[in-house]
Amino acid sequence: MTTKSTPAMNLMIGIVSANALLCQAGCTKDELPLAPYAPGVITLSQLSIEDSVYTPRVSWSGGYVCAVGVNRGTLAILDTSLQWLIHQSGNGLHYQQRFGETPAGAENLTATYGGQPATSLVEDQVYTFWVARDDVWGILAANPGKVLRLDTAATVAARVVADTVFLAAASYSIKVNPINLWIGIRNVFPVGRLGVIDVKQTNTNNAPIISFRVTQTGVTPPDTLLADLGICSGGAYEAGSVVWEVLAVDSTVSPAQFWTRDVIASPVTAGQYIPGTYIFTPFPTTGLTRNKTYYVWIANKNWDQRNRLRSTYNYASATFETY
Repeated sequence: MTTKSTPAMNLMIGIVSANALLCQAGCTKDELPLAPYAPGVITLSQLSIEDSVYTPRVSWSGGYVCAVGVNRGTLAILDTSLQWLIHQSGNGLHYQQRFGETPAGAENLTATYGGQPATSLVEDQVYTFWVARDDVWGILAANPGKVLRLDTAATVAARVVADTVFLAAASYSIKVNPINLWIGIRNVFPVGRLGVIDVKQTNTNNAPIISFRVTQTGVTPPDTLLADLGICSGGAYEAGSVVWEVLAVDSTVSPAQFWTRDVIASPVTAGQYIPGTYIFTPFPTTGLTRNKTYYVWIANKNWDQRNRLRSTYNYASATFETY
């Protein structure tokens, strides 16, 4: 049966035909429909590494890949610096792979190239994350020990030059990423008569470890303990900037007495409970913050509780920076 055309149908056909002709004449290549992730058209994006974890998820866009690797240091290379390398032929690795895990259908090739498979990354270390597609994997696998570099101006997917494999952006992406979850400590500067103070980061939280060594002439064991310990923000003591302070207390008498004995031994982790002390200022639950200067002090029961000069007896201090 033949369908009879109507004026409305004829108008619609005319519009569609005209649009098709206009697109043929004026549409650019980017405006034409494309198969997703067509080789040579869409590049792999810069990698996105999940923050604040030691087993980060690795994400990217621009197509699935056949290999995801992580090297210790600043170079991508199939060698002993590998911490994690998973492979699945046919670009079978989908977006967002978690470090240390091997998805179904994939294989872990870390040890194949001499690497040491790791279950988590390490604080204050730098790692290189990278992904590669199937069209270059054969060249990578055939050139272990050569540095894998991104070549944004490449005209071919991969080329080997001396000790380097240059890879096109359509088939390879890389990102150097430091692991830095907690504060670091630097530029510790101790002064004072009572002794020498040192401050170190823990790499597990934002509470530094404070150690001290009493060196004041005339102070001998067992009097090398402390009666007072505290931290304030800034480069000098200010009562309004104290972030933590503990003071020796004798609770066996009524009323309780302060400053009558020395009970604080080295080392101390900021915020920890110290038997025989009273917490004057609680340590912040989030710890110290980055990019600040702090002042830490120590004193024994014989301090005059007033002067804080470097020449003051029974007292010492140090400044340090966080990053």
